[in-house]
Amino acid sequence: MDPALNARQRSRIETRKRLLQAGARLFALKGVSATTAAEIAREAGVAVGTLYLHFGDKSGLLRAILNEGVEALLQAMALVADGSDERCSRQQVDLLVNFAEKNRGLCMVLFDPESIRIGATADVMDRLTRFQVDRLLGRCGTAVRLDQAYLAARAMVGMVMHGIYWWIQNDPKLEAHAVADILYSLRTGAMASVAEVL
Repeated sequence: MDPALNARQRSRIETRKRLLQAGARLFALKGVSATTAAEIAREAGVAVGTLYLHFGDKSGLLRAILNEGVEALLQAMALVADGSDERCSRQQVDLLVNFAEKNRGLCMVLFDPESIRIGATADVMDRLTRFQVDRLLGRCGTAVRLDQAYLAARAMVGMVMHGIYWWIQNDPKLEAHAVADILYSLRTGAMASVAEVL
């Protein structure tokens, strides 16, 4: 933590962190709808009003949990965005699969019916799609229209994310590297087909 912060600022940051951790843990364990704000506050060791002060409501906390998770993922993906398209694509699929494996609870929360209902899942999918659109436009320039890039990126993100979710939810005996191999092969084949059309 930044030593320039005063004790009150440090306490606020620490409280927010505890609320995020408690919310993520309980949402993954019980589901979003079955988890109450009071339970999250109790788990974090704060009054329920503190949750409302930091996040507005339980949905605000849910959005913050998902946004922080996807932000960490996008930062890691941006670090591997330079390089050959093939190597970069493979590294990004590996990052997604490894992130999901290490953050199974967060993935379950992402596709929880309540996350979908309030639009938090769509927000995350939109951010991942915009990242891919930027890559497509950077690679293809004016050879591809923006609406074409969005459609291709959304289809790729949807395929990869739903494949990962199925893997996490069903806990099949597939190893992470095998999941990444399958998703990368599908993504590569689909992108080659898209390139022919565009």
